[in-house]
Amino acid sequence: MIFFQRLILLVSCLLLSVACQSDGATLLSAKSTQKSVADAVNLSIVNERANENLGISVTVDPAATSPDIRQQTQHMYLALTAELYNRLDVPKQSADNYQQLIKQTDDVALAKRATILAVTTNQSKNALLNAHKWVQLQLEDLEANQYLALLLLRNDKAKASAVQLRRIEQLVQRSDLEADKDSFKSLRFIGALLSVESHHKKALSVFKEYLMQTSLKDSKNQGLQAQQQLILASLANQADSYEEVISSLKQLDRYVTQEKIEPKSFIKASLMKAKALKEVKRVSAAVEILKPVVDQYDASDSVTLELVRLLIMDEQKQAAFTYLKALTVKHPQNKDLLKSLIALEIDQSDFISATKNVQKLKLSADYKSDAEYFMAEIFEAQGDKKSALEKYQNVTAGSLMKNARKKVARLSKQLAQENKPQTVNFKKKIKIKDL
Repeated sequence: MIFFQRLILLVSCLLLSVACQSDGATLLSAKSTQKSVADAVNLSIVNERANENLGISVTVDPAATSPDIRQQTQHMYLALTAELYNRLDVPKQSADNYQQLIKQTDDVALAKRATILAVTTNQSKNALLNAHKWVQLQLEDLEANQYLALLLLRNDKAKASAVQLRRIEQLVQRSDLEADKDSFKSLRFIGALLSVESHHKKALSVFKEYLMQTSLKDSKNQGLQAQQQLILASLANQADSYEEVISSLKQLDRYVTQEKIEPKSFIKASLMKAKALKEVKRVSAAVEILKPVVDQYDASDSVTLELVRLLIMDEQKQAAFTYLKALTVKHPQNKDLLKSLIALEIDQSDFISATKNVQKLKLSADYKSDAEYFMAEIFEAQGDKKSALEKYQNVTAGSLMKNARKKVARLSKQLAQENKPQTVNFKKKIKIKDL
């Protein structure tokens, strides 16, 4: 650890040394830098620069044998070169140097740095080897064990990754994180760890393997099972595995009835299930899931809005209007909600209410163009194409401007055709008997 801390300080010294020796010339390539470092990394020079700039001594152990000195010199060279590569934004070469170094040392800080650099340069296999060594050197370190679990996952070692998750579970249970007596915190910790993994399908697979390994031990703990299913559904949702989301939450009502999950978690899970049902084109079923939640629980406005969308998709527009109207009363300053209400009123041919709300919308300077657009839709729905065209032409900004331009073109063409004068055909021959 001390070696690594000194190393970081020495990088600045050597960068200064190399820059001075180059008479101010720019360091143009990693190869030329590596040569400069190779020339400079004589321990006596390093020690001289360190004393001069930092006031510290980094001479090797005087009691060390000659082979030890040569080995320490090699380690110093690899580490300094790696750090210089990293400073010059050449992370791949930096990771390669650290890869050589940790094969020869048992320094925890170097093992950690080598692991992280290998991860950032997408060298999954090397990162996994490094993480194994990091854990060997620090068996009880939670961060090291997390890296190992995720790297096993990325290298398609689901069973080994699941075993490592059990190890993390034990570490969390023994740590201060369990001081608040939350019996599910270790499980939630694992769920949170997997939820931030970018390989969503692999994360789902590993968690399922983890559940298989814990199923016998925890088969009678319904509260724990409920939490496991919530995490499984969340990971399945991230992996776009919507049927698995639905099946994971099939006992959701029973869990909340038996108070195995909190109402807040129940609302969140119900929303997730409703969205999954929507994705598989089962909109009516989604409405059946979400409507009781909004009616019976303290659901957030975002949950209510999702129900409004589902009701509209399911052609239950009057019901959607009721919920949306309540939201606009609750949030009178929210103009986007007002826009949605106006659109629904026009769709339901409630032009009187729609016109009144358009006037409210028009009071806000940022929504004047939107108000003109909705007024145009009202005129068009009533058959007044000329007034509608004038209003569409007044839409000069906002998210509806593109649609307005299309409608201007369409209505202009229709009105031109309707106003086209009738022509008389004078080519018809007149017969004498017709006179």
